[in-house]
Amino acid sequence: MKRLLTAFIILPALAMGQINLNPYPHATEMVRDHLLSGDIKVYNVKYFGDYKARALFVNKGTILPIKEGIVISTGEVEAINRLNQNGGTSGVNDTPGDPALNEIVNGVTYDAGRLSFEFVPTDSIISFEYVFASEEYPEYVFSPFNDVFAFFLTDIKRSTTKNLATIPGSRLPINVNNINDRRFPEFYIENYPIRTFEKSLTDSIKRSFEFDGCTKTLVAYSQVRPGDPYRIIITIADVSDAVYDSAVFLKGGSFKSQSIQSFNSQYKAVIQYFEESELAEKEPESITPKNSETSNENAHKTSQDKTDSLVVHFDFDEYQHFENEVNIALSTLKGHSQTLTIKSITGHTDSKGTTQYNLDLGMRRAEYIKSALNTTELDMYEVPVRSKGESSPISTNNSDEGRAANRRAVILYTY
Repeated sequence: MKRLLTAFIILPALAMGQINLNPYPHATEMVRDHLLSGDIKVYNVKYFGDYKARALFVNKGTILPIKEGIVISTGEVEAINRLNQNGGTSGVNDTPGDPALNEIVNGVTYDAGRLSFEFVPTDSIISFEYVFASEEYPEYVFSPFNDVFAFFLTDIKRSTTKNLATIPGSRLPINVNNINDRRFPEFYIENYPIRTFEKSLTDSIKRSFEFDGCTKTLVAYSQVRPGDPYRIIITIADVSDAVYDSAVFLKGGSFKSQSIQSFNSQYKAVIQYFEESELAEKEPESITPKNSETSNENAHKTSQDKTDSLVVHFDFDEYQHFENEVNIALSTLKGHSQTLTIKSITGHTDSKGTTQYNLDLGMRRAEYIKSALNTTELDMYEVPVRSKGESSPISTNNSDEGRAANRRAVILYTY
């Protein structure tokens, strides 16, 4: 009881950031008055889910990188406006999951909240800005408890649908497992829970809000045909169980239709970062670096770019085997240690297993290689590690030999 009293006396005395909420707005009001920008016409606005899971918000000084807009949660939105004193806030809404999200995670979802509307774009790009936040950070990163959201854009005339809530240049969904302190950390914000007995409350704690982590501001976008009808479904749900809330924050006034030139000038830096980091590596046929003398064309390319790669292979469902290949890779890289820079390490898998499991396995393979390289004189501190799971095979997955070739980690380096 003393501890609770101390918290009551100390915490309100500080100048804290806060998120002001206007809960339970009408769905049409949310979209037309608070999400749209410009002359886009919308109709058939619908909301599915618990009424306590949606709100308008104004951010006053927290670490959330959006000032105002719409929030949809897998729990009760009123829990958002708290200092992060609970590492596992859970509002169980007792609503069903979303079948479309079940397919993304290859599992079962709960407590879905879904906002949908139809619209007619006025130009060739539609886009909007958002932040994903979750209580699953950081304890459940790379686990099955990987709350999911999606922005499903449907071309009504052509009956085609795609998910816009993905990392640009890939089909990887943006979620706890794909943006965190180890994967794309440049776009992640840690928000550690506060212990009420702490003596020193730092500025970052004063700016805390309920979720244990969130992304920085991201942009969803797609090319569209001006004048044609489209439907977008913004949906979020808990995965594997109905506890530990997550939320998606949509920036107010950011849903707009604009020209490609205007979009590129506004978002080029963010899009370029993701797409460059996800470029397919040029992979050699074996562990030995490519011989630049095999052809004049290759020799010219090597001398021009001084970029090469090594591949380390793994046994089925493993990430710490084939020490001989690792030692060969280490020996090769040590030979260039004075001038060599590791650009990235990317893990890959065969097609056995679920998409999410393979993404996680690929990440473990990449992290194992980085750990091994830490024993060298190479500077590995800021080397990004990432996973492409099963999405970038270099051989068929219909044979043992092909799958063995696909189970690999690729070390991309310059010298």
